[in-house]
Amino acid sequence: MSSPWPPDLTFTMPVAPITTIGNDLQTIVGRAQKAGTVNGVTYIPAGTRAGADTHTRTLSLINRTSAVTVAALTLVSGVDLTDNVAKTITLSTTSANRTINVGDILEWESLHVSNGIADPGGLVVATMALRS
Repeated sequence: MSSPWPPDLTFTMPVAPITTIGNDLQTIVGRAQKAGTVNGVTYIPAGTRAGADTHTRTLSLINRTSAVTVAALTLVSGVDLTDNVAKTITLSTTSANRTINVGDILEWESLHVSNGIADPGGLVVATMALRS
């Protein structure tokens, strides 16, 4: 009998913009209904934002249940967001951090570094290969 689940599961969640420099935002992306391994995370921003050194922003997908970073990207100089263009968020090199168990809560974090820069908001897309 074949599985009723597709080979990959995709979480999508719109995230609000952060217009006040120095503010942070955490957004629940979803609760895992199946176990698997995150194999891709992208952020599709709703505006353009140039990265900056010193005063910047880090975007991360966090497994809130196990308190680990699944994927992260710091918007340093040369790492820019372009309106409606998907930006790949770098997956953790620690494979255990990408492992998701049934019931795990995934959360998107947009955190300022030093004074920070604004975040245009957009759509987070995380893809997970299911485990049987």
